[in-house]
Amino acid sequence: MSRSRSVRRDFPGGDREAIAATSSYMAVGRRWKYIYSAPDDAEFLFDHHTDPHETLNLAGVASAEPRLREMRGVLHDHLRRGGETAGLAGDDWKRFPPMRLPPNPRAGLLHQPTADPKA
Repeated sequence: MSRSRSVRRDFPGGDREAIAATSSYMAVGRRWKYIYSAPDDAEFLFDHHTDPHETLNLAGVASAEPRLREMRGVLHDHLRRGGETAGLAGDDWKRFPPMRLPPNPRAGLLHQPTADPKA
């Protein structure tokens, strides 16, 4: 079965929902960077003034919660204006079922490596 057919079966919303389920979304300002990873259902918030190398995720830190909500809202508004709403559920992110990997992780590769690298 092709990937597109299995995607349509797994996601009632079809291709748009399948794309949203595998997407990461980002909003960046002069100081703050917000990222949402749909496959991981995880948020990230970085303060470029105090952490220019993005080593400390402030999502989940109580003092950063107002900024997290603000950046999330800015991103949601931007997505709505562009008609990209498949990843949204009201004022929150849509939660998708965990992705399943194929039994053979190389199944989708165009070039199949051989067991003997010299062959």
